Amino acid sequence: MKNKFAALVITLFVLVLAIDNVTTECLEGCECNQDSTGKTCRPKQGSNVSPAVCLAQYCYHGYC
Repeated sequence: MKNKFAALVITLFVLVLAIDNVTTECLEGCECNQDSTGKTCRPKQGSNVSPAVCLAQYCYHGYC
């Protein structure tokens, strides 16, 4: 029974993280990469934000 409960908790945690990532607007200095099917973020033109920082974020379709 403990294993089933632990699996449920882990599954819910991963689901919450997935939902949070999908609905996150890109950080300041980043913009949504419309060419990417994963809707990742990229640095805005002239921004000094690292590409790695932007790529760590996902953007919701409405922000693209």
